Amino acid sequence: MLYRHISAASHLDPSDWSHAKRLGLAALVIGVEIMPDDATGKVTPSSIWDLSHRIVSDRVSKSDQARTLEEGEEIIAWLVGWAETAISERKEERSKWFDGKAWLALMDLWIGLARRLNKSDVIDKALSYMTASTSLGPSTPKSSTPPPSLMSRPSERSLKSKRGVKKPEEQVVKMCGDLARVNVCVEKCLGKSLLVLRRTRLTLTESNSDTLAFAAAESSLRSTDLDALSEALTSLPNNEDGKACLSKAVRGVERVRRGCVQAMEAVTKHDPASSFGPAAVQWLTNLIELVEDVLQNIDMDLGSSAFDLVAGAIASLTTLARLPLPGLSESSHILAHLDRGTRLCQVSSGRTSSADRADWLRCLSVVAFNHGAKLWKEGKAANAARFAAPSCEYAEAALRLLEESSEDDSDSNLLAVKAMRDQLPKRYELLAACHQKCGDTKAACNALASAIASFPASILEAFSESLASLPLAAAFRSLGDLDAVLVRLSSLIISDPTVIRDDVRRLVAPMESKGYKPDVVAGILERLVTLLDEGAHKPEVAAVMLEVGECCLAVGSARETPVRRLSSGQRPERFDDLFDEASQLVSAENLGLDSALAPYRCEYHAAILLICAIRAYHLESEAAKSVFQLGAQALEQLRKLVLPPPAQELPASPKLVDQSKKRAPVKTAVPKTPARTGRAIKTPARRVSDPKVQPKTPAPKMRKELSAPAKRRSSLPTANSFDDLGKLTGYIESLASLLGLMGLVLAKVEALKIMRALLRHKEDLLDDFVRSSGILATEYCKLGKQRRAGTVFQQAMRCVKESQRHVGETVKAEFHLRYSAYLAQNERVDEATEEYREAMNVSKEIQQLKTASLTARVLEKSSQLERAALARIAMAHICVAQRQTSASILHLSGAFRLFSRAADMVCRIASTKTKASPTSKDSDDPFSAPSLRTLVGQDEPAKDDTQAANRQVSVFTGKYLCSLQWHAAENLLSATFDLAAAFAQRGSVRDCEYFLKQAGVIASAVKSGVMQSRAEARSAELEYRLRKYEASVQRLGEASNGLTISMGPDAIDIKRIQGDVFSRQEMIEEAGQIFEITTKELVGLDEAFVATEALVPSPRKVAAANNIKEPLLPSALAHILGQQAWLYREAGFKDDSDALMTELAKLAASAASKAEEMYLQGRIGLHEALEQFKADLFMSSLTESTIAMPMGSPAKRPKERLSSRIKIQNVLERAEFSFRSALELFTDGAPVEDVRQARLNLALLHAFQTSLQHGSDTVTATAADILASNASMTFHRERLEAIDCKFAEVDHDDLKWPSVSDIGTSIVSLEHGSDTDMEDDQLQFRTYWSSIKSRHVAAHSIPTEPLDLSGVPPDWAVISINVTEDHNTMFISRHQRNHQPLVFCLPLDRQGRREGEDEADLFTFDTAVHELEDIIRSSNDSARNAKNVETREQKAAWWEERYGLDKRMEEMLLNMEFVWLGPFKTILSPRGKLDESTLATFRDRLERIFIAALGGAGTDVKKCSTVKLAMPLIECFATLSSKCKDEEVEDLVYFVLDIYQFHGIPVALAELDIDQIGIDVKSALAELEGSRQDTRSTNDEHLFLVLDKNVQSFPWESIPILRGRAVSRIPSLPFLLDQVTLVGELQASATAAAPPLMLIAAPQSLTGSTPARGSVSAKAIGPSSMPAACTLSSASPAIPVSASDVRLSLDSRKVFYILNPSGDLSRTQTHFEPWLASMIAKAGWRGISGRPPTELELTSALREYDLVLYFGHGGGEQYIRSHKVRHLARCATTMLWGCSSGHLKDQGDLDRTGTAWNYMMAGCPSLVANLWDVTDRDIDRLSEAVFHKLHLDASHVPDVNAKTLGVVPLSELSTVQAVNASREDCKLKYLTGAAPVVYGLPVYLH
Repeated sequence: MLYRHISAASHLDPSDWSHAKRLGLAALVIGVEIMPDDATGKVTPSSIWDLSHRIVSDRVSKSDQARTLEEGEEIIAWLVGWAETAISERKEERSKWFDGKAWLALMDLWIGLARRLNKSDVIDKALSYMTASTSLGPSTPKSSTPPPSLMSRPSERSLKSKRGVKKPEEQVVKMCGDLARVNVCVEKCLGKSLLVLRRTRLTLTESNSDTLAFAAAESSLRSTDLDALSEALTSLPNNEDGKACLSKAVRGVERVRRGCVQAMEAVTKHDPASSFGPAAVQWLTNLIELVEDVLQNIDMDLGSSAFDLVAGAIASLTTLARLPLPGLSESSHILAHLDRGTRLCQVSSGRTSSADRADWLRCLSVVAFNHGAKLWKEGKAANAARFAAPSCEYAEAALRLLEESSEDDSDSNLLAVKAMRDQLPKRYELLAACHQKCGDTKAACNALASAIASFPASILEAFSESLASLPLAAAFRSLGDLDAVLVRLSSLIISDPTVIRDDVRRLVAPMESKGYKPDVVAGILERLVTLLDEGAHKPEVAAVMLEVGECCLAVGSARETPVRRLSSGQRPERFDDLFDEASQLVSAENLGLDSALAPYRCEYHAAILLICAIRAYHLESEAAKSVFQLGAQALEQLRKLVLPPPAQELPASPKLVDQSKKRAPVKTAVPKTPARTGRAIKTPARRVSDPKVQPKTPAPKMRKELSAPAKRRSSLPTANSFDDLGKLTGYIESLASLLGLMGLVLAKVEALKIMRALLRHKEDLLDDFVRSSGILATEYCKLGKQRRAGTVFQQAMRCVKESQRHVGETVKAEFHLRYSAYLAQNERVDEATEEYREAMNVSKEIQQLKTASLTARVLEKSSQLERAALARIAMAHICVAQRQTSASILHLSGAFRLFSRAADMVCRIASTKTKASPTSKDSDDPFSAPSLRTLVGQDEPAKDDTQAANRQVSVFTGKYLCSLQWHAAENLLSATFDLAAAFAQRGSVRDCEYFLKQAGVIASAVKSGVMQSRAEARSAELEYRLRKYEASVQRLGEASNGLTISMGPDAIDIKRIQGDVFSRQEMIEEAGQIFEITTKELVGLDEAFVATEALVPSPRKVAAANNIKEPLLPSALAHILGQQAWLYREAGFKDDSDALMTELAKLAASAASKAEEMYLQGRIGLHEALEQFKADLFMSSLTESTIAMPMGSPAKRPKERLSSRIKIQNVLERAEFSFRSALELFTDGAPVEDVRQARLNLALLHAFQTSLQHGSDTVTATAADILASNASMTFHRERLEAIDCKFAEVDHDDLKWPSVSDIGTSIVSLEHGSDTDMEDDQLQFRTYWSSIKSRHVAAHSIPTEPLDLSGVPPDWAVISINVTEDHNTMFISRHQRNHQPLVFCLPLDRQGRREGEDEADLFTFDTAVHELEDIIRSSNDSARNAKNVETREQKAAWWEERYGLDKRMEEMLLNMEFVWLGPFKTILSPRGKLDESTLATFRDRLERIFIAALGGAGTDVKKCSTVKLAMPLIECFATLSSKCKDEEVEDLVYFVLDIYQFHGIPVALAELDIDQIGIDVKSALAELEGSRQDTRSTNDEHLFLVLDKNVQSFPWESIPILRGRAVSRIPSLPFLLDQVTLVGELQASATAAAPPLMLIAAPQSLTGSTPARGSVSAKAIGPSSMPAACTLSSASPAIPVSASDVRLSLDSRKVFYILNPSGDLSRTQTHFEPWLASMIAKAGWRGISGRPPTELELTSALREYDLVLYFGHGGGEQYIRSHKVRHLARCATTMLWGCSSGHLKDQGDLDRTGTAWNYMMAGCPSLVANLWDVTDRDIDRLSEAVFHKLHLDASHVPDVNAKTLGVVPLSELSTVQAVNASREDCKLKYLTGAAPVVYGLPVYLH
C-alpha cells in the first residue's frame, strides 16, 4: 500500500521527487524477501535495484544539471545504506543482496554519476561493494616493465589465450568502475596541468594539493589491470549483452586514454621529470596490448567497437611516437611504434573498413613524414631516410586501400583520395633529398621518378588538355609542383648523370604503370630535356638529354602530334634524318591532336634552323661559312615571326596586361634556357638536396584559351604568341655570340635586332629586351653607327624607367655601363660619368648567391666578373674622353684580366673533347711571374722575350665549347684586341705583340678563322709601322686567305692596311687601286647593311642632322679617303684631292678621325707651300738652305708687296693652323708617329715663317720646346702608366669597381695612405711621382708657354737632335738657362750638293746608318770568331780587322760632325763669358764683311745694312775655331748669304768671291779668339742630349767636339725638369730637417743605415741595407745650396754588385774579385758572384742601394722583367757593363725602346750602359778606369764602421765625366771606347 502511494507521488512536483522516491524505495527494502530470482510476485533485491536503476537513470537522462546528478547519486547511496542496515538487522548474507545483473547495473550507474561529478571516493565505495559482492578480488596493479619491453613486438610475446573468466560481464563492469576512478583522477590531474600551462602562481597548500593529485592519478593508472580487462573482454559471450558490455568497456578505456594523453602531454612539456609521464606511457602501452589481444582472441563481431579500439590504439601509438623514452633512441622507438601500427591495421583488416585503415595508414605516414622532415632540418639525412621511406610506403598502401573502397563515392572518400594524392609527391621528394644527401643518387633518382608518377589524375588530365592547345612552357605554368620535381630531377642528373645513363626507361616505367597518357609522358620528358639544357656542356648530361629525347620521340606519335614532335630532342647520329622529318612536319596538313599548335610551327622550325647553325660549329674545323649560311636561313625564318612594332617602344600599357601578372613576381616558374650568356642569377639556385626550398610560382589566371569553350580553344593564337620565347631568344643569343666569335659582325647585328624585335612588348622578358638592346647598341658603336646606337639606348632606357615591370639589378647595371661607354665615346663625359655612378649604385643592390649548384655559382661568378670588366671598359672610355690614355690602358688591362678570369670560370664547367697539353705560362707575358732557372751565358734571352718550351694554349683549348664559352671568348677577344690597339697607338710594340699573339691563340682555340685573320692583320699593321714591309705583306696575305667571308669589316681592314703598305713603299699606283676598290666595297657594304636593317623595322628613326653622313665604319672610310686625297695631291690632281677632302669633311667622325683629317690638311698645306717655294725666285732654295731660329731681321720689317710671298704666307698659316688643331685633338694615345711628324712639320713651318721674316722669340721658343719634347714620346706615355703601378695596392682586387672620383687622379695619390702609414722617404717619392703624373697628364701636345729652366744649373745645356722621316733634314736646338733658345734646320746633304758630288758619294744619313750597322755587325762577327783564332798570324789578322773597324768608326764620327753639322757644330760648344759689347763687335765685323761682299757684287749696300744677325747666332758662331776647315767656313758663308736673300736682298752667287769671304770670316774669328779672356773652370759644364729615334743609335758623345766632355742622354727636356724637381724636393726636405747644417748633396736614395759587412759570396740582400738619407755635413767645408745646385751624391759604401751571373765570364770575375773583396772588407759592399740573382734580389738591390754594378751579359734582362724595373718607386744609380745594355731597339716609325728607358722610368738618376756589343777585356779596362777616376778603391772609400760626421767628396768627377774621360783607356778607342754612354744626370760619390 505504502509503495503504491509513494509511486503515485512521482507524478507530483518534480522538485519533490527525491524525498518521495527515497521513502518508496525504503519501503520496498523493508518488504524485500530473499528468494530465488525466478520467483514471481515477491519483492527481491534485484527488483529493487532494477527499479532504482530505472528511476534514477530516467530522471538523470531528462536533466543533465549538476544538482540532478548529485540527487541521483545521493538516492543510490542512501538506498544502498538502507540495504546495508536491513541486511545487518536481518542478519542476511550480503551476497544475496549485492549480486546480480540489476545490482551491477545500479553500481555501474552509481559509478557513472560519481565519475561525472568527479567524486573518486564514491567510485571507490561503489567498487568496494562490487568487490564484496562478486567473486573478483580487489584489483592488483600490473607490474610495470622497463621501457624497452614496451617496444617488444607482439610476435615476440606469447599471445594470451582464453582462460574462461567466470562472470566476465561482472569483471568488465568492475573494470569499468576502475576505469571511471582512473578517469576521475586523470581529469583532476588534467585540471591542475592546465593551471601550470597558465603559469598561475600557487600557494604552498595548492602546490601540495597538485602533488597529491598527480600522485593519485599515477597510482590509479598503475593499479589498473588492463590484462584482466583483456581476459574478461575475450571471455564475453557472443550476444547482445556481451556486445553491450564490450562497448561499455571500450568507451571507458577511450575516456581514460584521451584524458591520459592530454594530461601527459601538458605535464611532460613543463615538468619532464614528473613520474606521471612514465605511468601514462605504461598504461598506453598496456592499452595497445589489450587491443592486440582483443582483435586476435575475441570471437564476437566487434562492430563499431573494432574501429574505436584500433583508432584509439593508433592514436596512442602516434602519441607515444612524439614522446621520447629514456634509454632508447628517439628514431628507434618511433619506428617500433609505426611498425606496430601497421600490424594493427593488418590485424584489423577483417573487422574494419578499407577507408578506415587507409586513414590510419595516412596518420602513420604523416607521423613518419613529419619526423623525417624534422631530422632533415637537423641535418640527419640518414635517419630522415628511415622515416621518409615508410612514409611513402604507408601513403601508397593507403591509396591502394582507398582505391579498393572506390565503391564508396562519398565526398569524404573523394577528398581523402585527393588529399593523399596531393601529399604523396612531397613525401617522395623528402626521400629523394635524403638519399641524395647520403650519396645514394640512384635511389634519389628513383624517388623523384616515383614522385613524378604519383601526381593526381585531375592534374594530369588538365595537363593533357593544356598540351593539346598550349605550348609546353605555358602548360607547365599551372603545374608548379610537378615542375619543381622535374627541376629537382634535372639538377640531380646534371650533378651526377650516371644515375640515369642508359636507363632512361626507369623514368618512363612508373608513369606508364600509373596509366599516364602518352602525351603527358612525352610532355614531361620534353620538359626534362629543356631543364637538362643547363648542364648540356657536360657530355654525360648531353647523352642523357639525347636518351630522354629519344624516349620522348618514341612515346609521341608523328601522326597524332606532329607539331609537338618538332620541338623534341635529337640524337647527333640521327640529326639529319630528324631534320628532314622536321622539314616535312612543318608543311604537314593533318596535324592530328596538334591542330591548335599550328601557329607555333614557324617558331619550332626557326629553332631547329638555329640549332643547325650552332651545330655546324662543332662539325667543321672551319665553321664560319657554314655557321653564316645556316644562320642566315634561321634569321630569314625568324623574320616571319617579327611584326612591325607599334608606334612606341615601351612595353604594353598596364591596361592590357593581365592583372595577375601585375601581382606576380618577376621570376617565372619556367627556368630560362641556359643558352643565355653573361646573365646574372637573380635568386639562389635551389639544391636538389633541399626539399623545403621549392619554386614559389604564383597561380596565374587561366588563359583565355583554357577558360573558353573547346571551339575557341582551338582558335589560332595571335601572331605574337610563342611556345617558349625565352628559349627561342636564347638560341638567337647563342647564335649571335657564335657569329660575333666568328667575326661575322654584321650577321650578329642582324640576329640581335631580330631578337630585340621578338622581345619587344614582352613584359615577362623585359630583362632580355634590355640586355639585347645594350649589346646591339654596343655593336652599332663598333660599326660607327652612333645615332642608331643612341636610339636603341634611349628606347631601352625608357623601358627601364617607365615600365611597371621591375628590371633586374644585374641587367640594369650592365646596361648603364654600356650606355656610359657609348656616351664617353661621343665625348659626353658628364653624362657618361653619371651613368657610371648609376651603375655602381645599382650593382650594390645585387644579391650574391649563398648556396647553389656548381653551374649556378660559376655563372654567377662569371657574371660578376663580366660586370666588373664592363665597368673597367666604361671607365677606360671616360679616361680617353678626358685625354688620360695611360689610365685608360690600365682599365683595359683590368678588363682583360677580368674577362680572362671569366673565361677560365666558364671553361671549368665545359667538357673536354681531347686531352690538351698542359698549359704553360708564356714567359713572353710581361705580367707573368718568372721562374728561376739555370742561365746559359750571353745567348740567354731576356725574360720579356723568352719563348715557352711548349706551345702556349688557351683555356678554351680542348674544350667542348657552347654558348657560355662563346660569349666569354668573344668578350675576351674584344678586350684583347682593344688592349692591343691601345698599346699600338701608344707605341708599345712588345705589349702590342704580346696581346695580338694572345688573340691569335684564343682565336685558334675557338676555331675562329676571321678572328685569326684579324690578329694577323693587326700584326701586319704593326709590322708595317715597324717598317718590316715584306713581313707585313706576307701576314696580310695570310690574313686575307683566312677570311671565309669575302665581304665584311675585317676584309675592309685588311685592304686598308694593304693600301697603307703600298703607299709607304711608294707603290702609288697599287695603293690608289686598293684604296679605290676598298672605298667601293665599303660603300656597297654600307648599302647592304642599310637594306638588311630595313627588313626588321625599327620603332622610329632619328633623322641625320646637318647633312652629316654616318656611314658604316666611318673611321676606316675617313682614313681611306684621306689617303686617296693625299695620293691625288702628290700626283698633281688637286681637284680630285679637294673633292675627296670635301667628302671627308661630311663624315660624322670621332675626335681621332677629326685629328687625322686636320693632320692631313696640314700635310697638304705644307706640300702646297713647298710647291710654291719652287716657283718663287727668292724662296726656291729655301728647302736646301740652312735655316736658323732666330735668324735675323731688318731694323724695320717692310710690308710684303709680292703676291707670291703673301700667298705662301697664307698657305703656311693655314698649314700651321691645321697642324696645331691636329695636335690639340691628338691625345696621348694617338699614333706616336703622327704626333711626332706633326710636331716636326710644325717646327719646319716655324722655320719657314722665320725665313719669311715672320719669326719671333715666341716662335723660336715654341719650335725649340717642340723639338726638345718630341723625342721618346712613347717613353713618357709608358711612364705615366708605370707611375700608377709604383705604389699600387698589393691586395687590390679587380672585382672592385674603380670609383668615379678616381678619374684623373693617380693611383699613387696620398689618399691611399696617411702620413703615419709610411716613412718620410716613401711619402716624398709618392708625392713626387704623383706631381709628375699630374703635370704630364695635363700637358698639351704643343707647349703653351716656354719651358721653365730656372731650376736648371746655368752650366747645363740641353741639345735636341731630330731628323725628318725622309732623312734629309736635321733639326738641332739648344736650351740653356739665361740664354735664348737656338734652332738650326740643317739639310744633311747641303755641302755635297753644293760641291756637285755624285749621289753615291754623298755622306747621307742613310749612308751613316748603314755604315754603323755594318761596323757593329762586323765587330760582332769578329768577336764571335775570336774563339777560332789560335796562331800568331791569325791573331795579327784578327787585331788588324778590329783596328780597321775602330778606324771606320772614328771616320764615321768625323764625317757626322763635318758633313752634317759643319760650322753649326758650335751649337754644342760651351758658352763662354763674352760680354755683350764683344759679341756686338763681332757681329758688326761679320756684317761689314758680308755687306762689302754684296756691295761689290752690285747689291744695294744700304738695303743690306738693314739686316741684323740675331745675337744667339753670333754667340753660337763666336765659339767657332779660326782654324776650322775651309768647307765649314764656306758653309757658314752660304748660311749668312741665305739670310740676306730671305730678307729680299738679291744675292748673285756667281759674282761673289766665296773664298775671300771665308778668309775674312776666319780673320774675324781669330780676332775674337785673341780678345777672349775666359778663365772660368768648365768642370760644372754638362751637356744633355735629347735624341730622336733616328739618331739614338749613333755615339754622339764621341764626335770630336764632344769627345771627353761631360755628355749624357735624356729622353726629353721635360724629363730633365722632372729630375731637377725631385732633387729640389729632396734638398728642401733635408734642409727643413736640419736647418743649421749645410747641404752639399741631394742623393736619390733615402733612409737607412750603412749596409752590414758582406762577402764576395752570394749572400741575400739584407733588410737593413736601406739607402742613405740626404747627406748633410757639419764637419766638411760648407757649400751653400742654391736654387740651381742639383748635384746628386751617392754613398760610396752603399754599393751592390752582380759579378759574372751567367758563370761564363771567368776572366771578368778573376779580374774584379780582388778589388771587390777589398771593397767588401773596407766599405761593406755586398753582392752576388758566380750565380744568377733572383728577380727579388735584383729588385731589392735597385730599390735599397745607392749604386748597383752589373758585370754580365746584356743589361740583366735575363734576371728581371722590364715592368719590375719600371714599377720601382726609386732606383739606384746603375752601371750595366754588359753588351748592348744601353741599346735602344729600332722600331721603324715608332719610338725606340730598351733597358735604358726602363731604368729612367724607375727614376734611376744615372745609368751607364753600352750601345753595342763589346769584348770583355776591353770593356773591363774602361770600367776599371771609371772606378779609378771615381776613387772607388780601398784607399779612398771610408771604413764601413766609421762614424759619419759629414760628407766628403770622393772624387771631383761625376760618373758622366769619369766615363767620357775613360774612353781613351781602351785599346779600341772608338769601337769599344765609344760604346759606353750615360743616361740621366751627373752623379757624384762621397
